[in-house]
Amino acid sequence: MFRRIFAESRGAGDGPGTSHLLKLIAAFAAVYVIWGSTYLAIRWLIDTLPGFVMVGLRFFVAGVVLVAWAALRGAPRPTWPQLRTASITGVLLLFLGTGAVVWAAAHMDSGLLALLVAMEPLWLTLLLWSVPQLRKPGTDVRPTGRTFAALGLGFAGATILAAPGDVLGPGSVYLPGVLALAIGSLSWAAGSLYSRTSPLPESTSMTSGLQMVAGGTALLLFGVGRGEMATFDPSAVSMTSFLAFVYLITFGSLVAFSAYSWLIRTTDPTLVSTHTYVNPMVAIFLGWWLANETVGPRTLLAAALIVGSVVLMTADSARRSKKVRDEDTTPPAVLSCEAKSAA
Repeated sequence: MFRRIFAESRGAGDGPGTSHLLKLIAAFAAVYVIWGSTYLAIRWLIDTLPGFVMVGLRFFVAGVVLVAWAALRGAPRPTWPQLRTASITGVLLLFLGTGAVVWAAAHMDSGLLALLVAMEPLWLTLLLWSVPQLRKPGTDVRPTGRTFAALGLGFAGATILAAPGDVLGPGSVYLPGVLALAIGSLSWAAGSLYSRTSPLPESTSMTSGLQMVAGGTALLLFGVGRGEMATFDPSAVSMTSFLAFVYLITFGSLVAFSAYSWLIRTTDPTLVSTHTYVNPMVAIFLGWWLANETVGPRTLLAAALIVGSVVLMTADSARRSKKVRDEDTTPPAVLSCEAKSAA
């Protein structure tokens, strides 16, 4: 799979070669595994810490570190258009995207959180269809039978999770949380696509840092505004919540989010979004293993449908991307003959 992903990005980033392939593998591994574990870490964090304030502080601190690191390494000072893009994408990805996870985590198991966030590739596809400004030139977004099948499977899985307990048996999830995660996933997809078509600093560290400062600031202000600090008791903070906070800063933000920011600019966005069908499996396993979360038939059925839909969508996107590449490399004479025959 990684060689197919490498083929998608041969024209960008560091260029082709073994070192670039290894960098891709490391980045995807960070996004796949670390982000799968952050859902449980967020649940542990909000047990005794103010959720929005601490997650905002997590991003703000990590962002300042990355901006300082990029500046020390000689990264150019960002321009106003680059600052604007980084701020907008930071709010879309982190304030709305991650903020929805923080809010829903108080009502739902970590595995279910990750499973509903796995709808991101479906939102990516819908946005590419409906908003031409988010497409890169030459992108094939025409719907196919596979596309409709993938969308149907994904939304069927979400419906199974959200259905009332008396319809499909016990185990239904918190409906407002489902809606919040749907909005958050849509926002994350929009931010990811917007970042590919708008100016951003060349330095990945600078870009990630600015996005985290913007998103973290918004989360901090929102948490303070909703009164989280007024009810916060420092003496009640558990070691588990504190360690979860440290883990989210170092691994969730500095490592995984930086890897994601680099990948979204060097590889097809739908391929990058494949993390959404690995993250739920990691989250469900860790929730069951470390937090005694229940994994029932409803969850397993919904997981099969949602993950299957994302796999189908990703495969269809990769097939169409390959078709576009093949057409781009067709000799001009052949293209001329094909155009004449089509006419």
